[in-house]
Amino acid sequence: MRILVTGATGFLGSRLLARLASEADQLRVLRRKNSLLDLIKNIKFEDYIGDITNPDDVMSAVAGCDVVFHVAASVSYWDKLKEKQFDVNVNGTKYIVEACLKHKVKRLICTSSIVAIGLSRDGKPADEDTTYNLWPYRIGYCDTKYLAEVEVQRGVRNGLDAVVVNPGAIFGPGDLRRFKGNLYGGSVWRGIFYVGGGIATVDVDDVVEGHIRAWQKGRKGERYLLTNENCSFKEIYDTIMKALGKKRRHFRVRIPTFLVFTLAYIADFISKVTNTKPLVTLHMAKFTKLHLYFSNEKAKHDLDMNFRSLRESIERSISWFKEHGYL
Repeated sequence: MRILVTGATGFLGSRLLARLASEADQLRVLRRKNSLLDLIKNIKFEDYIGDITNPDDVMSAVAGCDVVFHVAASVSYWDKLKEKQFDVNVNGTKYIVEACLKHKVKRLICTSSIVAIGLSRDGKPADEDTTYNLWPYRIGYCDTKYLAEVEVQRGVRNGLDAVVVNPGAIFGPGDLRRFKGNLYGGSVWRGIFYVGGGIATVDVDDVVEGHIRAWQKGRKGERYLLTNENCSFKEIYDTIMKALGKKRRHFRVRIPTFLVFTLAYIADFISKVTNTKPLVTLHMAKFTKLHLYFSNEKAKHDLDMNFRSLRESIERSISWFKEHGYL
């Protein structure tokens, strides 16, 4: 069996590739020429150089594969990258779907996100059937992940056997992007300030397991939320501080929403003057107004999933950071 993995050099993709090494005798990776291989250097795979935004590259990479795991995505909250993000997330998925149909792939497992699901209006956690309703927020990542799922469902209607998984905010060993930090992480974890809003969390290896079970047990055309604890950003910060052995500060200050947006506008202005990536963007600021809370009941029922606690995920992350010299 030959399995293709896109996005295999990233945080999630690399751990999925390692897990698939025990499930398949032939692995193929579609990656860009300049992709870093540090996370997958000890895994045996067929190295296919190409670009997810090039339909010819995608068509060639999919040829001869039995199963495709489409993990590649552009995770960005910066307007400057919105065209690239659309090309990667939407067009890239479209090309994958077309190639899978052309080459009669047995199953496509597409990695989406909780942000491609709508917000609940009744106060309960949203589920797989919630209608997408984030258009008014104009957050490029959310919109493009939803539109990528539209491409998958178009493929399903044309006969493709495809399953979608929707992970929450992923924590776990090897997460250097989150460690380096932004408004939701890094030094802010250790400070007295926090922001509003919240999000569903999940451990990286539970997401990997969810991919495997979606492949083996998922129903054609279905989507599965891979989440565990719904936490406010403050609760996430507190969990990290406690796991780091830091004393919980008695005096904590929530940054008002208007100030978050003010900082984002200032950062955006500085970014345009210096031509550098802003520390905070308007898209990131909008998340501080949202509570992206979701139910994992379908994944538990259909895929027999169990999930680690956020505390365990954070502790595993910190152990990895210490082991590799980051802490």
